[in-house]
Amino acid sequence: MISAATLAAHLNLDPFGGWALALPLAGLFALATVLGYARLAKPLSLPRRRILRILRGAAVAAVVFVLLRPTLVHVSTQYERPMVVFLADASRSMGIRDESPARAAAADRSPAMVSRAEALAGELKLNEPLLLELAGKFDLVAYLFGERLVPVADALSEPVSQRDPQVLRDQVAAMVAMPLNPEAQATRLGDHLAEACEAHPRRRLLGAVLLTDGQSCLSQIGPEDAARRLAQRGVPVHSVAYGAAEPTGAVRDSVAVDIQAPATLFAGNRADVVGEYVFHGLKGETVTVQLLADGKPVARQSVQVQSHRQAERIRLPYEATDPGSRRLELVADTVAGEQSGANNRIWTYVDVVRGGMKLLLVRGYLRPEGAHLSRALRRAGEFDLDTIVLGTPDQAAARLPRTPAQWAAYKVVLFDDVPRNFLSSEQAAALVRAVADGTGFIMLGGEHAFASGGYAGSELAAVLPVQLAAGQGQVERPVRFRPTAPGLQMSILQLESQDSGKAWDALPSLAGANVVGPAKAAAEVLAVGDGGETLLAVGQYQRGRTAALTVDTTWRWAMEGHDDPPGKYHRRFWRQLLLFLAGQDAASQSSLWVATGRPRYGLPELLSRRQSVVVTAGVPDGQGGLVTDATCSLRLHGPGPGDVRDLELAVRGDTYETIAPVSAAGDYRLEMAAFRDGRKVGEASTRLVVFEPDLELERPQADLELLGSLARMSGGTAVAAGRMEGLLRDLLSRDVPNIVRVERRRGLWDNGAVLAVFAGLLAAEWILRRRWGLV
Repeated sequence: MISAATLAAHLNLDPFGGWALALPLAGLFALATVLGYARLAKPLSLPRRRILRILRGAAVAAVVFVLLRPTLVHVSTQYERPMVVFLADASRSMGIRDESPARAAAADRSPAMVSRAEALAGELKLNEPLLLELAGKFDLVAYLFGERLVPVADALSEPVSQRDPQVLRDQVAAMVAMPLNPEAQATRLGDHLAEACEAHPRRRLLGAVLLTDGQSCLSQIGPEDAARRLAQRGVPVHSVAYGAAEPTGAVRDSVAVDIQAPATLFAGNRADVVGEYVFHGLKGETVTVQLLADGKPVARQSVQVQSHRQAERIRLPYEATDPGSRRLELVADTVAGEQSGANNRIWTYVDVVRGGMKLLLVRGYLRPEGAHLSRALRRAGEFDLDTIVLGTPDQAAARLPRTPAQWAAYKVVLFDDVPRNFLSSEQAAALVRAVADGTGFIMLGGEHAFASGGYAGSELAAVLPVQLAAGQGQVERPVRFRPTAPGLQMSILQLESQDSGKAWDALPSLAGANVVGPAKAAAEVLAVGDGGETLLAVGQYQRGRTAALTVDTTWRWAMEGHDDPPGKYHRRFWRQLLLFLAGQDAASQSSLWVATGRPRYGLPELLSRRQSVVVTAGVPDGQGGLVTDATCSLRLHGPGPGDVRDLELAVRGDTYETIAPVSAAGDYRLEMAAFRDGRKVGEASTRLVVFEPDLELERPQADLELLGSLARMSGGTAVAAGRMEGLLRDLLSRDVPNIVRVERRRGLWDNGAVLAVFAGLLAAEWILRRRWGLV
């Protein structure tokens, strides 16, 4: 309740810069007024001179008036009862049953644990007399908060009369009976703490009382920031904390936190699906986690839970079979007494695609050639590339295959600057056997390749298409890669459907090469340098195809070439060379594809625009490259019935791109079709999931540390559940006067009237001076 009575009014002066500056300035202006008309350019009668001085003096007086900044101050006393704001948490975490039944209402007590919301309701009921006494002394306002801030009753936001006990009883009854249904999906603690108090900007707030477990999520204003704002206003934040801060058996729940799997997997390959789980209150239990592929169990793992809060990383194998988009789902079996079964499962999507020619790139050392080659092969989309980086013979012994079968698991093996002494005799012999049985092999140039790397006279020299001899070194000058006539007839060096020779001439020269001997019988030299040096030769070793590429800077073609898009020729050369070595140089070209940046997106990140679903699509040109002259259609199927949208694709480099408009949780499917020259190139599809994280139950423990911090920084009090009575008695004991002195100030100088007077005086003086011939 607020009422006021005016006591007095007085004028207050607040000179600009203080009196020490304002008085000299005023004297200076007065002196200028007197001296201004001491001498005139034209004689003027005394009455006229006096009129001009009066106008000038009045204008100076207006300036001095502004300098003194006079303010009219009205002083009054005001009857104003302080206000206490109560905020009760109605989020889902308040439904966790980890509170003692002694804290529930007497009529509701049972041997079992009760929810935090039930404990809160019980304490309000038990302390109803104290709340009634508090309402008799202070104005009370109460809110429920979660995702939104909701007043408990409209009457509670209005001033309360001390002389109307029935109104007080009704309001306290409404507060005690507030609907504490823990259903809100988030707790915007900081936002609502600030909002509830800022809703009463002209009231004296004795304090804000939080009735919560301290959980906070999706809040734009941090709880600490809100408490600091209130502290600046002199409002302490008190709290009554509900829930256990440490894991106990009272909260039993298996929470799926994350799932990781390859976005794309080649048919016939295996990959691990990794899930992250947190088990709450399940100490001593055995929880089984299953991996489902399109709803069918394919693997399982049992976890022995040894503590009341245990984080566990689950790794289960998945073998891709038929091409298509597959839903991979991890599901933890429900344990008796679990808080929620909905958060036991988590899923993602993987696109299983055809192809997947397995390649092994063995890198002796980290060099640019290997890095660019890896990037080009992965971008081609039809190779399943494994990379092994060595560095020392010991690492080679531990990492490289040791048996013919292990080498033969790959269609082609590539050696990038690998010294011979990195391989044991057993490993080298096994590789030779695998090549003889059909595995392709290529050696790239470098300081540790061919004869320079110690291969002359070795087992592997037998499989190479060129002869090696000790003492062969390096070509220490730039070389141009010039296809031979037979080379231009082979698919390996076909960079364009017409005039590949011109395309080769446009590529930059390379930084040197290895010196090798003549090609072996039945081998073919496909490219030479300006001096006739062999740069690329291919041959056959029993059932396996082999190649010697004596250069190691083809990455220059990707970085310095003039092809459009950049790197097209580099990717095409390597793709065709490896298809030849795998015996698939007549294989069909790669397929149309569509993909997103990831298979899983969090809805809060999408709605806040911290992330977006970027869709990228590629249309093959039939030669290992991509084209952008196709007509493409892209359709997005949402989770709801009839939720279908047609999306427009824009060209980005050599691919197509767009952003999918996603605004709801659920499973989505993208379907694409492409046409060129009036014929259909193909179709492609992919799926993704947009999930809404269960933020309220991811961490079910109460955050007592946060509530204590809010109290400390604002001068409030934090108490545990069951001690609300002490907090209410402390508030009742506050001796806060209801009569306050209020000053209302009204500036007399900072308004348009003063400016108008000043301008009018100057204008009148100027008009008279002009009329009387002084200007």
